Amino acid sequence: MKIAPFLALALLMHIHLGAASVAGTVKNRPVARVVKLLKDMITQLQKEGEEDDETYDALTCWCQTNDKHKTKSNVDNAQRIKDLESSIEELTAKSARLNGEIGDLSKEVAKNEAAVDTATELRRKQLAEFTEQEKSMIQSIIGLKSGLETLKRGRVDLLQQRGTVSRTMSILEISAMLQQQLRRHADLLADLITVKQRKVIGAFMQAPDDYFDEEEPAMSQQAQAAKAAPTSQIVGIMSQMLESFEANLEQTRRQEARNQEAYEDLKTAKTGEITAASHAVDLKTGELTEGDKHNAISKQDLIDTRNTLDEDTKFLADLKKRCQESDRLYQARVAMRQEEIQAVNKAVSFLDSDEAKDLFSRTMSFLQQRSLNMRERDLRPKLVKVLSAAAKQFQHDKRLAVIAVKARIDAFAKVRQTVEEMIAKLEEEQEQEVKHRDFCVQEFNSNDRDMESKTRDKADLEAKMDNLKVLMDELTSAIEQLKAEVSVLQIQLKKAGEEREKQNKDFQLVVGDARATQTVLKASLKVLQKFYNSGDASLIQVVAHQPDFGGPPQQFDEPAKKGAAGAGVMQLIQNVIDEAAQMEKEAIHAETVSQQAYEDFVIDSNTSYEVLLKDIMNKSKEKAEAEGDMVESNQEHREVNNEIKELNFAKDDLHYSCDYTMKNFAGRQAARADEVEALRQAIAMFSGGSFAALMQR
Repeated sequence: MKIAPFLALALLMHIHLGAASVAGTVKNRPVARVVKLLKDMITQLQKEGEEDDETYDALTCWCQTNDKHKTKSNVDNAQRIKDLESSIEELTAKSARLNGEIGDLSKEVAKNEAAVDTATELRRKQLAEFTEQEKSMIQSIIGLKSGLETLKRGRVDLLQQRGTVSRTMSILEISAMLQQQLRRHADLLADLITVKQRKVIGAFMQAPDDYFDEEEPAMSQQAQAAKAAPTSQIVGIMSQMLESFEANLEQTRRQEARNQEAYEDLKTAKTGEITAASHAVDLKTGELTEGDKHNAISKQDLIDTRNTLDEDTKFLADLKKRCQESDRLYQARVAMRQEEIQAVNKAVSFLDSDEAKDLFSRTMSFLQQRSLNMRERDLRPKLVKVLSAAAKQFQHDKRLAVIAVKARIDAFAKVRQTVEEMIAKLEEEQEQEVKHRDFCVQEFNSNDRDMESKTRDKADLEAKMDNLKVLMDELTSAIEQLKAEVSVLQIQLKKAGEEREKQNKDFQLVVGDARATQTVLKASLKVLQKFYNSGDASLIQVVAHQPDFGGPPQQFDEPAKKGAAGAGVMQLIQNVIDEAAQMEKEAIHAETVSQQAYEDFVIDSNTSYEVLLKDIMNKSKEKAEAEGDMVESNQEHREVNNEIKELNFAKDDLHYSCDYTMKNFAGRQAARADEVEALRQAIAMFSGGSFAALMQR
């Protein structure tokens, strides 16, 4: 395209020489204008060279900056990939380790809880057995004490008085009581009661009345003492049994205290282990959750970093290729422009030479003496020489060589046709450049619109991600608070259960004592009632039936009535029985109220527990949805960033393709228009126009 002015120069020279016969008076003026035109061309070429230098410098800076940036980015991303792979490997191993430790701790907690449950069940059974044994032993002790008091009192009375009618039933009850104790505590009494003593007890149980029969008149004092000996044996055996039962009761109570202490120690130790293990499970679970979250983020980061590295690697390779191609084109343009400037300078030198001046200063008469064919024959070699030199200088444009050949062998009419074709070609190039400029403007505008839209999308996504992060933080805090409330509720339930168990234990003891008291006192009251409500017999009659163990019996002046103090004692016993019954009733009522309150508390707590769990599930679901939205938003954010990056790449491509055209559009259009105008003027001269008029334009 830049060789068109040189071609126009050659044509103008030809036109000028051909028109010398009609414009001889112009002399050197057209040559001066041609020289000025050529010098302007040189100035324009130099200006274009400076503009190319500026564009090349900017392009070189862009290439170096992007090359440096992408090279560093690739190195950093490669190192980051190694770090992420190492981190993912460590986090995966840590996750496996924590899962194993949590499983072991959970098994340990379950094992300790099972141990506590087993110990609690055993303690409950031990307590039930102890309560039953204690109750039975207390009843036995009370029975033995009552029987011993009866036997001892009866023996003393026999030594002082004679006769009674109420003694038989009491003796029968003692016999029945002994039989019951031997059967109930057979294991305890197996080694305590000898065979001889068992025979004595057996004889007593077979005929209890024989031990307190009236003395026979003929029986001597020694015989009476011998008969009383078995009674003393029975008293001794019962005393021995009483001591054994009391010692056994004390031992049982000490064993119960030791069992309770051992249970409390075990429960405290296991509870401490369960608490520590549960706390460790919570800590490790939180650590596992955080580690898995970090691992997931690292895996996604690894994928993104690898994709970025691949894209940057491709971009860097394309960048190097583009920059190398741009450098090659720049060097080619510089070389071509230097050659063109040299050619134009050569033309200027030719026009300024003496030979050209002599040629242009010939007189009209001399020119008129030549025929047109002669002038054409003389001028054609010079024109061919100029065109051939230009074709040799610009070997890349074959059109000059073709025109030079045509100028050598064809008439000027064919040369004119070639020039017209060149004009058409230049106009086509001018039109294509206009279209390319319009395309660039449209693409830049489209790129800017897309960039603005994607930037808005990016800002919207970042705002959405910020909102989601705030929401997830709030949900996480709320879930932790709800879990803390669940933990407090579980502790309260556990404490309430332990308190209820303690209350029930106290209730069992109170009720057992109250019922045992009632049973024993009712038996004693029954004995007293039988005595005091048996009729109007006097104490003298009672004594009369007692055997005489020596010494005269005491005589009374008049019969004595039953003691009035007996009614007071019976009333006192009845009051105690009533108080024990009232205590039992109140204890049962209190136990019922406590049990109902405990059950209500359990129901309310379970309802609250279910509400809390449901709230935790709902918030966990909301958090999971928010996390899912966050993942989608992150993906969309990455896609928008990639699209923005692609738009930047596309804009860089547009700059690479369009900057030169848009920057030099006006100058190139004007230069091409000048060339076309010059060629059109040349054609006009071919058609008979005035060369002087051409030079005046």
